[in-house]
Amino acid sequence: MNPRLFPFKGLALVSPPWPLFNRPSIQIASLKAYLQDRFPNVKINAFHVYLSVAERIGYPVYQAVSERTWAAEAVYAALLYPEKRVELGRLFNKSLGSGRNNEKIDFESLVSRMEEITESLLSDISWDEFDLAGFSISLCQMTASLY
Repeated sequence: MNPRLFPFKGLALVSPPWPLFNRPSIQIASLKAYLQDRFPNVKINAFHVYLSVAERIGYPVYQAVSERTWAAEAVYAALLYPEKRVELGRLFNKSLGSGRNNEKIDFESLVSRMEEITESLLSDISWDEFDLAGFSISLCQMTASLY
């Protein structure tokens, strides 16, 4: 394949929160392998950010949030739209429901923690090595990818 059809020095593939942490992102891995085969001169890195997030906030909290679409989307929506934070907090609490200690998950604390963690994880990536970045958009990842 002609390398000029893909004239990038680097491509970052990012899988942000909230896929289930115990299921690998086969889509990102498959796409990376496919592209590396077709464009061997292009640096392609896969960043499974959601795994680091799960580790940092704790697996039980991550699992509880990732199992509820609206709760998961509300977290990053609060960072994207701070003026809607109160309404998003209500949506989060309603969507999360009760059970498995879900009532102990404080929305405001989680949003603040996610902002801190995400900024830290993103600053660890040398973005100047990449000309293009792709983000997976499934399993509650829309607002996280936009953020």
